[in-house]
Amino acid sequence: MAQKGSLTAFIPFLIFVGFFLGSGIYYGDFYVFPAPLAALIGVISAFFLLKGSVKEKTATFLAGCGDQNILTM
Repeated sequence: MAQKGSLTAFIPFLIFVGFFLGSGIYYGDFYVFPAPLAALIGVISAFFLLKGSVKEKTATFLAGCGDQNILTM
């Protein structure tokens, strides 16, 4: 049985897009604000939204990125 998703899952993505596009439009240059920094801000916002301990949040994040054992090295 498939799990039903929630629209709150898009909030970190919208934060990333908001920071990246907003800074690009504000400064008139998309290279002023680094995209990895905007992605990091989105990841941090996802950590605040996700319920559970820091260990559980990290495990969920690494499982979504790939193999957990390789990424923690």
